[in-house]
Amino acid sequence: MASATTASTFKFTDTKQSHPFNLTNKHLVHTYRDNKNHKNGGNDTARHLLGPKIAEDEKECSSIPSHYNCPPANLKDAIEFDLPVGFRRLRYAFLNKESPFWLETILKGALQYKNVSFTEWDRYDDQIGLDQTSSTITNDDFIGATKKTNYVLSPPKTILVSLSSSSAASSRDSRGCIKAIETAEISAYNDYYFSLKLSTSTPDVPFGRRFVAHTQMVLINTGKNRCKLICSVDADFPNGGEPPLGIGRQIRKAMKNASMETFKKIRDAIMVVCAGE
Repeated sequence: MASATTASTFKFTDTKQSHPFNLTNKHLVHTYRDNKNHKNGGNDTARHLLGPKIAEDEKECSSIPSHYNCPPANLKDAIEFDLPVGFRRLRYAFLNKESPFWLETILKGALQYKNVSFTEWDRYDDQIGLDQTSSTITNDDFIGATKKTNYVLSPPKTILVSLSSSSAASSRDSRGCIKAIETAEISAYNDYYFSLKLSTSTPDVPFGRRFVAHTQMVLINTGKNRCKLICSVDADFPNGGEPPLGIGRQIRKAMKNASMETFKKIRDAIMVVCAGE
């Protein structure tokens, strides 16, 4: 992991976004039945995927108290976005088991992942992301919680594809898609910021058993129904070291480019949903 002084950070300020992905109504709005209302003859209720607005998000956010650590340092390459949505509301949408936002809008909608499956958080699965939690639980209890996600993605047009050998190609599915295994860990959690570290392996691509993609998302409360999302990425070669002949460098570059596109799609999806309110 690079230090904060060597990390490159880009602020994404393009206000005229084209949206290369197709977010259908299914991915934007989740409809559920309000049982009591339905029994009384009422209509179904449309529930926004981000969840209800939270009153606390409307307030100014004070500076981070001195007894808190600073938000985690960025990985090697980073990009940041200012978002028109409250911190607690987006924290819920990203993390809580009852929110369909991350699965439907991000993974299936914006990123077009297929065959998505995931485990529960390994602790406090029903509490993580809530604005009000049980009185016996503190924010620190959530730190270190992990969950695993498996999905299939179409191979990007990068050096990873051009390096494909027949043996590597035969290990993919019949459509040429790539299986990914992702582990997410909550590394910081409070009402000023939270941090999510993700480690993703794609063992079916060339050299895929030798490297791991490390990404990090830090969400910072800026108050007044706004927050800042900082995403960063780096590569690690824990099994066998970095491939020779410049291949490792090309893998790092491809990983950076693909991750930056993913981060932008996440940002775009949030903006599309917010614009639809």
